[in-house]
Amino acid sequence: DDNWYDYMKLWSEFTAAIGYKGLLLFIDEGVNLYKITNSVSRQSNYEKLLTMFNDTMQGKAEHLGIYMGGTPQFVEDERRGLFSYDALRSRLIDGRYGSGSLKTYTSPILKLDMLSYEEILILLQKLRDIHALHFKYEPQLTDEQLIAFMQIAVNRLGAEELLTTREVVRDFMDLLHTLHQHPEAVFEELLGERAAAQPQGKGNNEAASDDLDDLLAEFEL
Repeated sequence: DDNWYDYMKLWSEFTAAIGYKGLLLFIDEGVNLYKITNSVSRQSNYEKLLTMFNDTMQGKAEHLGIYMGGTPQFVEDERRGLFSYDALRSRLIDGRYGSGSLKTYTSPILKLDMLSYEEILILLQKLRDIHALHFKYEPQLTDEQLIAFMQIAVNRLGAEELLTTREVVRDFMDLLHTLHQHPEAVFEELLGERAAAQPQGKGNNEAASDDLDDLLAEFEL
């Protein structure tokens, strides 16, 4: 815990010395720092992030690049997030001119938008072709069938807020495996069973309440 970052800088120097341009360090799930309940420990981690930021921006870690992934809450929450640490907030907050519809890609924070439906369709096309290539068969599903699959996913109540790319990919891969391992299965019938399995006979308010309960079930006080 005391010297891991020093070793990262050492590895970056070694990487440059053997002919590469440097070392990229990816730190995912930054929200876990946000979840630290002890404020002193949380601030200590944020102080380390500040040191890393300063080193890379001021040339003290010349061959080291750092990417950190986290939720907007992890960054912007002024009570427990990165913005609760004033020194980080002043460095990470958007400037006056790049915070509107015109995005810049050299700012410390890159805000990622959710995939559009068109982009999800392209992703499904790639997955379909890769699955067929891996198992050595000719792709069977048409683009119209992929669109039908997407409609089942996005028409679910609350999908606009609750649906994630991970869910779409998981269900689609499950569908591809089922069709491949059971040649007698019919795509339209599988989709029909999936649609029929969704809650029926509920009012909009009741269904929305169930979705909200599922969402809140993961929250911790």
